[in-house]
Amino acid sequence: MTGAVWLRSRDGQIIGNVGHGRYAGGGGGAQDVGVKLNDYQRNATVANNRMNGFNKGYEYTGNSGGDYVERSILDIGNRAALCKIAMEISAGETVNDDTGIISRDFQCERITETGILIGGPADGADLEGFVLRGPFTNAAIQVGAGGSNPWIDGRLIGEVINAGSGIPVIKGVDAGGTSSRFTSDIRRRGTNGFNTGITPSLITTIPRRPVSIAVPGTTVVGTSSETDIWPSVYTIPGAVFAEGATLKVTGIITITDSVGNKTLRLRRGGSLLNSVTIPAGVTGTAAFEFLVVGRATNAQTTYARAAISGNNPITSQNSSAIDMTSGGTVSVSVQLQAAGGDATPSRVEVEVAWP
Repeated sequence: MTGAVWLRSRDGQIIGNVGHGRYAGGGGGAQDVGVKLNDYQRNATVANNRMNGFNKGYEYTGNSGGDYVERSILDIGNRAALCKIAMEISAGETVNDDTGIISRDFQCERITETGILIGGPADGADLEGFVLRGPFTNAAIQVGAGGSNPWIDGRLIGEVINAGSGIPVIKGVDAGGTSSRFTSDIRRRGTNGFNTGITPSLITTIPRRPVSIAVPGTTVVGTSSETDIWPSVYTIPGAVFAEGATLKVTGIITITDSVGNKTLRLRRGGSLLNSVTIPAGVTGTAAFEFLVVGRATNAQTTYARAAISGNNPITSQNSSAIDMTSGGTVSVSVQLQAAGGDATPSRVEVEVAWP
């Protein structure tokens, strides 16, 4: 079988089909496709199909010529299993319209190579609610196909489960140019590897907020030793905090005495990310913020800020080289310069974002 369903028409529908191909982890030809929409597709609907055992479960492509508005596709509730690639989205020329493909609730499992391949050009590829179950040998999602800089943009919002040890959730291949841009919010479960080949110009992450709130915290008084006020404000998962990842910690503490400095510190597993010091003589309610920006798996820049009404904000910046491969626990501490000082925390909140 070279294909269960091929469609080349306008306003077409492929609904409720079940296809079984011949791909078995190495067999099956390049054209062994479950559902293929080729060339001009305006208002095509592909819904509630089940494609098993194909080289590609679903292939949404186009030949050169024409405008991408002629290939608008609605993909809803489709499933793929036992395929090499679950879904491929690409086109044959630079596109001129933001219609593209809208995909909702796509799911795949037992896929040997790649869950979703966005080869480009694919302008306005809006994928939401997908669940991609590994393990994969290439990536859960690949953006770009190599050899060119494709025009690709859209949204990636879904979940990846067990992509595999060392297997990226998102893999970029020659897709880092200014013409490539996605926003993403991908939840990870199980064992997954770091993303590879992507840059902030390719992926803009959607912050998940808040992911952690702690109220109140440990009051510090009568000691000049560094003391954790929130010893475990958030635990960073493994294989996520690399280039483009961010973690923002915001909180409130109250200072009633004017004796000595008060230094707030953000640490990951005991290693310092940054600190900010409120000077002696300043009292009141202080709002503070730490923003950690990933530069690599073992490099971060952390920006810190603290402000009390009526006083100038205090800021600082620090570079660190903490290995985030295994993630780790983030804590907030305070150290009083004088034992007669005090600091009372009332709230802390954490936002995180990574592709």
